[in-house]
Amino acid sequence: MHGLLRIAAALGLAAFSFAAQAVAIDAFDRGWYARDVNADTYTANPANLNYIVGLGFPIPNTPTATRNYFAFDLSAYAGQTFASATLHLYNPKVGDPGNSSAFGGYFSAQPTETYELHQVTTNTASLLAGTAGSAGFFDLGDGAAYGSYTASLSDNGQFIDILLNAAGLADLNAAAGGTFVLGGILTTITPGGSQTIFGFSNANNLADTQLLLTTAAVPEPGTYALLLAGLALVFFTTRRLNARRA
Repeated sequence: MHGLLRIAAALGLAAFSFAAQAVAIDAFDRGWYARDVNADTYTANPANLNYIVGLGFPIPNTPTATRNYFAFDLSAYAGQTFASATLHLYNPKVGDPGNSSAFGGYFSAQPTETYELHQVTTNTASLLAGTAGSAGFFDLGDGAAYGSYTASLSDNGQFIDILLNAAGLADLNAAAGGTFVLGGILTTITPGGSQTIFGFSNANNLADTQLLLTTAAVPEPGTYALLLAGLALVFFTTRRLNARRA
């Protein structure tokens, strides 16, 4: 009896074995919003795929703060639940195509800078068209935090991965079937020289910006049959033993 029950239990456990799947989704758009710190004016160039973020001086003596964004099409995943999500980004290096500047990738006098992902609530069409203005700029860095990464010069020429936290994952799952947009900000900017990450990233392909997703586990084919077999074994064994005792 005990042997049969152990077999039935094993079959039942096998019925609840799960298989998760890995999914990689390329961004369909990305870019930045910039603020001229002196003039307090805001610009965006939707034709430019650069996702530089931080504080730079593209115009002499004119400090310009940039915040970035990434947009992903989840229309093929309506009703899907994801168990984990990671933003996979390339941080350029000097010498990459289109990058002959010393400001490429990570550029800062500090040994590290902290990059943080945030919730975006701005209208997606307006944001991607570059018309969201100051509201769009600030929205890229003031929503719920989704995760962070401590970057350094050693990240130049490397991919970095930022695991989305519970808030980010919840909003991602809520966006399944539509569009998911993330904003980014450098949180460690201090007065002084340039402090940027992802500089000169416009030359890279959209495939260099991905969401790496793990689907929520679902029963493997045949596991329901195993469960039923285990329950049937327990039922008939118990019935047989009761008949003998009667």
